[in-house]
Amino acid sequence: MPIFNSSKIFIVISTAWLVLIYIFIHPFFDPFSQDLLSWKGLERISTFFTIKKDCDIFQGKWIQDPTAPHYYTNLTCSIMDEQTNCMRWGRPDTDFMKWRWKPDGCDLPPFDPTMFFDLMQGKSMVFIGDSLGRNQMHSLICILSKVARPEKIENNFHRREFQSYWYPEYNITFATYFSPFLVKAEAVDPDHITLDSPFKLYLDEPDDTWLNAVESFDYVIVAVGAWFFRPNWYYENNQLVGCNFCEDKNISDVSLYYAFKYVFRTTFQTLQDLPNYTGTTVLSTITPQHFENGAWKDGGVCNRRNQFRINETQPLLNLHQEILGLHKSQLEEFQKMAEENIQRYLLLDNIRVLSLRPDGHPSIYNPKKDIKKYYDCVHWCLPGPMDNVNDLFLYLLKRNK
Repeated sequence: MPIFNSSKIFIVISTAWLVLIYIFIHPFFDPFSQDLLSWKGLERISTFFTIKKDCDIFQGKWIQDPTAPHYYTNLTCSIMDEQTNCMRWGRPDTDFMKWRWKPDGCDLPPFDPTMFFDLMQGKSMVFIGDSLGRNQMHSLICILSKVARPEKIENNFHRREFQSYWYPEYNITFATYFSPFLVKAEAVDPDHITLDSPFKLYLDEPDDTWLNAVESFDYVIVAVGAWFFRPNWYYENNQLVGCNFCEDKNISDVSLYYAFKYVFRTTFQTLQDLPNYTGTTVLSTITPQHFENGAWKDGGVCNRRNQFRINETQPLLNLHQEILGLHKSQLEEFQKMAEENIQRYLLLDNIRVLSLRPDGHPSIYNPKKDIKKYYDCVHWCLPGPMDNVNDLFLYLLKRNK
């Protein structure tokens, strides 16, 4: 029987670990790495955070499904926000509904409402963040309406700020708290708030909107992004440290990536430290904004009626350079917390899935009076691609069990 030298074994194992660490972590050092800001780099990051019990469901392609939509229409589900009810406001085509996501190497089953109710019986789920979290919750409730409809829990909040629904026969609760920055935020000019008004963000202070409410929930889904692309002033320890997009020569310019990363560090650490929170934290990653020919306030539009193909990398990268950088920032903070207790964290990494769907936005088909001036290339039509995100979500919930 051969005799192994313990010191040599230690050296071999240590060297192997260093190589693995270098392979996975090295691209993270440079926030503007060209390899990172590509689909090749994105695949490496996504794979690193994926629990590979079966296959990586976030790598794949969209395939035609002429029988869709399977779950509901805007006539059978009225819970959705008006801004995502594209068919009501005149969208003439339905082809954008007739696709489903096909992962490479495995099948993604269609959403099974009965399975969801069985998994979640007696559980509660809250979405914290901006209106895209609410977009996902409405999609989920509309899908479930094929089997059961919830009771709305009445409250004194504005519809945008808080919504809650309860399924009495399953004792399942859904809620959403509107907290577009996740941290404490104050309008610089509270008497004049517009779509691009600047805010003061206190990066190290969680927003009380959700802080005082989430401990009792079994699942906390975190989803933000769109509001960070406005001028914002950043504070740490109540001291102004800089700003972004503010064009003030007297204030230091702070990277958008730095602020976004800090926000998720504060959010994840706060959830981890809440004494009575024993639930599962779900990161629903930042989603793409498909503005072309300008930003939202500079004449940007989203008129495409077909999806991108996976080999159309250049238009994707032109659209999503900043989004990919923010995606990287939130994943880094997610990794730090998930490594401590992987069973309490789930990654719904929908950036690649939705990046290929510029055809899924409300565009001009929404109730706003200024639709001729501004296109909605941020939210997702219901029914639409967001329903497929919930296919992925149910897959993760089942696998985590």
